[in-house]
Amino acid sequence: MRFQLNNIKLWFKNDSQPKVYEFLPNKVNVITGGATKGKTSFMSIIDYCLLSNKSRIIEKTINENVSWYSIDFNINGKHFFIARKSGNSGSISSEICFYQSNEIVEQPTTNITIEELKKIINKEFSIDDKGDYFLANNKLISYRYFLLFNSISADIIINSTNYFDKAYYEIDSDEALREIFLMAIGVDKMQNIKNRKELEDIQKQVSTLQRKINKEKRSRENIELSLHSLFNECKDNNLIDAELEYKSDEVIDVISKIVEEYVVLADNEKTFNKIDNLNKEKRKINRQISSIEKFKEEINDYNRNLKNYSDSLRPIEYINDNFNEVIKSHQVLVFLKGLEASLNEIRESYVKSDFKTFTYQEDLNKLKEQQSKIILEIEALPKIKPTLSNEATKYIFIGTLKNKLKQVLITLQQPFLLQRMRPTCCYETS
Repeated sequence: MRFQLNNIKLWFKNDSQPKVYEFLPNKVNVITGGATKGKTSFMSIIDYCLLSNKSRIIEKTINENVSWYSIDFNINGKHFFIARKSGNSGSISSEICFYQSNEIVEQPTTNITIEELKKIINKEFSIDDKGDYFLANNKLISYRYFLLFNSISADIIINSTNYFDKAYYEIDSDEALREIFLMAIGVDKMQNIKNRKELEDIQKQVSTLQRKINKEKRSRENIELSLHSLFNECKDNNLIDAELEYKSDEVIDVISKIVEEYVVLADNEKTFNKIDNLNKEKRKINRQISSIEKFKEEINDYNRNLKNYSDSLRPIEYINDNFNEVIKSHQVLVFLKGLEASLNEIRESYVKSDFKTFTYQEDLNKLKEQQSKIILEIEALPKIKPTLSNEATKYIFIGTLKNKLKQVLITLQQPFLLQRMRPTCCYETS
């Protein structure tokens, strides 16, 4: 690639004639002058027009008087003109004037954005914009990085240990400088850099997957140890045959079945308790029904007796009506009068009695309905299965066993096995 600077031109704010500094092709162009005359500013102006992110142009005497800066140059035989408006007090301007021809520009006017112009210049530096090409510092490759090899700043001139001004062109790592250098001398290509970056990304992904695989392997080893420990604990508690061998592909099913069986036994005890409570309620209602029915029978007996006493008055009434036919005696008369008075008192007592009718039939009917309902409830409950052991410690162990097995299954991420673990055991421990 050939880069030839043709001229630098300054437009002034006081509308005076622009100043042009010509550079001859294929020559060594020397700029001379005393100290503080602005020789270094030529480099700053070129850098500013090549779309630098900062301005290093001296503010006093130069930037405060200039309205536009421009450079005219050739790249690989193509003509380019770039003008950039001056900033204020060290700031930069985004107003750019660009022409890709030998057209003479009397007064620059903005006609392109910085990003659009960067793409054009990148293309001339053979930087492809079809993909993202990143340096080691994770920054996109730009033509500006290659300007490093076309200039020597004042800092490099007075420094005996550095040959490239990385700070001036914002290159912040030696690895990025190395990549740019290899591309500049033709040893490396941008596609190779992209391929290496993709390879590094793939290697990182492989490393990440390998770490996940190792972690999964360690996790499964720990799970295997946990299952083996649970299996041995079941043996110690006589929950499985002592002669049964450990098989890693069957151990979860074996332990799950043990837990399920004891959950059923726990359910049996729940059912038994419920039946026991219902029977207690049933016996209570039976006693109430029996008491009311006994009371009802006593009322019936009472009414029958009163009726018999009432019937006993009929002979006395007959004797009174036919007293002349009876033996006339004072003692007999007194006896009959006393008997009649007693029987009349019994008749009046019956008439006034509150117990001649049974008033608790409605209560009795309600109690019988409750009795029938309880009987149906008891019949609807599942039949109690025989319990092999009622030891509380064994149930506590089963609860612990269930929780440990659940944690193993969660780790294995096997939800279909978790569904087999019914959360109904009465004796779970945390």
